[in-house]
Amino acid sequence: MLSDKNKKIIHDFLNTSKENIIKDHLSLNQKASGKFIAGLAVVDNENGGQLIDGAGYSYFLEYGRKPTGSGGGGGGMSLLDSIKIWFAAKGLTITKGFNPYSVTKSIHAKGTVQHRKGGNSGVITNTVNDSVLNKFFEKFATEYHTEAYSEVSKTLTI
Repeated sequence: MLSDKNKKIIHDFLNTSKENIIKDHLSLNQKASGKFIAGLAVVDNENGGQLIDGAGYSYFLEYGRKPTGSGGGGGGMSLLDSIKIWFAAKGLTITKGFNPYSVTKSIHAKGTVQHRKGGNSGVITNTVNDSVLNKFFEKFATEYHTEAYSEVSKTLTI
């Protein structure tokens, strides 16, 4: 079982990560409807906590969307409907060559711009990477070791 101090270390890390992801999301000009930011939440669990992407957009914001068929079949909103909402949220002007239908057709054929660029946008990986995680693990391990040593020492009679 985690102590309150260790739970606080985890929550501080997750809340800082959430704030940094939001900052990167905004600086990359990825915000459209605000659902990604609204869906990010730190929740308690048996391991201390978890950062959740309630909107389910983090993968696509980071890596883009590969070319797809137009058949849908995912059970959710169609790509076209999503693009219509995106146009409205971004306040984009619809023209003959730039409209939800042409964007949807392009994504189905070529994927999103982020996918075509390759790699990642950094919206997640700037915050959640080996360097950042190693610093967190060091802080957590040091505190956990100190607490464990203290508890074990209490039980020893020499």
